[in-house]
Amino acid sequence: MKKTQTERKAFIFYRSFYEAGKQLETEDKAIFYEAILAYIFEDESVDLPPSIRSLFVLIKPQLDANKKRYDNGCKGGAPKKELTASEKKEELRQDEVTPIPEEIIDSFYASFKKNFGLERPTDRKLKTEVYNFLLKFYEFLKNNGRDPSDIEKTKTNIDNYMIWATEQDWAEKMTTVNCLTRNLVVFQRQVEEGEENDGKKE
Repeated sequence: MKKTQTERKAFIFYRSFYEAGKQLETEDKAIFYEAILAYIFEDESVDLPPSIRSLFVLIKPQLDANKKRYDNGCKGGAPKKELTASEKKEELRQDEVTPIPEEIIDSFYASFKKNFGLERPTDRKLKTEVYNFLLKFYEFLKNNGRDPSDIEKTKTNIDNYMIWATEQDWAEKMTTVNCLTRNLVVFQRQVEEGEENDGKKE
């Protein structure tokens, strides 16, 4: 068993961790939570199946932040230094992985059906794919200076992304939410390029 330099006694378990885990089947849920505990208390990275690994990757920045805070606290605190604007923004962005409200999930399914004619899935695995997409979409919003807690604007942003997706070459072949997740980075790039061009016009 690998020993940590500072043996941690506790850590913060956010509601967002619970929200992510409850999308999984009972057996996978246990694996997910065990992976969190092993990572925090033993500094061990567990080899996870893809469906669980994708959730773990999304909460890992917060786990790392918790570990760093605990270890610095045991050393009497980290040396004080002035944070840059980008560091302050990153600290706020990673402070907690935002849980996805049911209202947003319902809005996603409504937009998904309206734009692609696909019904709300009943399979647990497909529900997990949707949750993964929404977590990544929240990260996209934060990275672009938008507040995901604004429910109405987030609904609009999701709908705008769906409309954009219907205009892409791959839209006709899309059968799963994973396709939306994979192409989110393309959408983000186009948004950034559009904002950059708008800035040049000004």
